Amino acid sequence: MSRPVLRQFFLAIALIVLYQLIASYHAFAAHPQFAERAGGLGTALLLDIPHAVLFALPIAAGVALALLPIGAGAFRQGIVMAGGVSALLVVNDLAGRGLWHAIEVRKYGQALPPERFNDSTSALGGAIAHLMGRVRAEDIQQWPPAPSQSGGFQPITDPQVIIRMSAVMKYTEARRLFVPLIVCGLVLGLGTWLHRAATFRSPRDERVLRLALGWLLAVVTVVGLHGSGGGALYELSSPRASIAWLFAPYLLAMVLAALGWRATRQLDSLAAG
Repeated sequence: MSRPVLRQFFLAIALIVLYQLIASYHAFAAHPQFAERAGGLGTALLLDIPHAVLFALPIAAGVALALLPIGAGAFRQGIVMAGGVSALLVVNDLAGRGLWHAIEVRKYGQALPPERFNDSTSALGGAIAHLMGRVRAEDIQQWPPAPSQSGGFQPITDPQVIIRMSAVMKYTEARRLFVPLIVCGLVLGLGTWLHRAATFRSPRDERVLRLALGWLLAVVTVVGLHGSGGGALYELSSPRASIAWLFAPYLLAMVLAALGWRATRQLDSLAAG
């Protein structure tokens, strides 16, 4: 992997984390009680850094590849970057849940949100378990449901709804593991198209334009895909709705990303030949 690409990768992570911390500082300033739960403003901001880095990884991978020269070796380097970030997200999903739970406990103290509809398996393992039909209501929450307290929420007692809501949560988390491959494919596809269709006065002009468009495309793609499941937990809890709708935005993005990867590979082969 070339130094400019790696340098841009880590720079993008730093910039995104900084932006996230500024946003967190604004939120804590408006509601200081949340910072006090974590032990103070400084501690609360430090606890936000791991989440910010995790969010930044797919964006940073796409932004870094915006500086990758389109030519021989571009496809291989793109796969290394996208595959490396995807592998890191998978390892985090499979082995990092203890760390994230400890961070949440430290951040919220005893005021943790209830782990309802959220079993202890990873997103990947939980999604596979739901696909295989191996999940039961008692695997997700206390069964039979405890009677509600006065003034509290009424428990959901339909086991099909409980299992379905758990499936929506696991599928939502699992599909995000593919975001780096999608973002990198789109950014590389855009770079390949510009390389074929546009003429620049200097290599620097091309790099500046690709970097600006790479930032825009990576941020819009990640934010758009992450936000595409808004309201799904309520809407898809009904058996009359299709859970397949949860994957529609991702399938469209994956098709476009696959075309980008294909175009990059073809140009890579021509340059190498």
